Amino acid sequence: MTANNSCGPGPAQSKRVPVVIIPAQVSVTDITVLNGQNNCYTATQNITVAGNNTTFIISNGGSVTMIAGQTISYLPGASVDSGGYMHGYIATGVCCGIGGLAPSIVENHSGIDSVKILSVPGLGSTYFKVYPNPTSGNFILELNGDFASSVTTVEVYGMQGEKVLSTVLTGEQKHEFSLSDRPAGIYFIRVSSGSKASSAKIIKQ
Repeated sequence: MTANNSCGPGPAQSKRVPVVIIPAQVSVTDITVLNGQNNCYTATQNITVAGNNTTFIISNGGSVTMIAGQTISYLPGASVDSGGYMHGYIATGVCCGIGGLAPSIVENHSGIDSVKILSVPGLGSTYFKVYPNPTSGNFILELNGDFASSVTTVEVYGMQGEKVLSTVLTGEQKHEFSLSDRPAGIYFIRVSSGSKASSAKIIKQ
């Protein structure tokens, strides 16, 4: 590089610039994220978490962000302790520390193991609850507090980050949703109103 001004060019100088290559596939295994740690993992295609008798544990006070271009698979052995945070994004052109992200589709504020627990009746948040859970198809979302009397956006995502349902509720305390045409598995419900947002998991049997 050279600098130029009215007196002419200056001496050429060089500087090393590190280049970070983002892998297509990332496997995250046998890691415990401790209190105060904030880990981030990025893949252009797929991230696989735990599985094959390995573990991935987020302890109380730990936080993890995962960004993949196609899928994030949370397998048996992946868990989040109470007070830990898991954020999962499906996005392209974004990596750890670079680029903007939409609201996360996976958040666990309640300490529920995001993979191994198969029965979580009444799971929800201080803002809402969903039932029955697990469900064979239809479920009720019941809003609490300010959410019950405001304009509220409800979005439901599949495990791979695809949005399967979306609606806006206006002053409606209860609303029935249906996953009857969706395959069995884990889905994530995100409810937002103004600057407040919360999420929970529902299982379709």
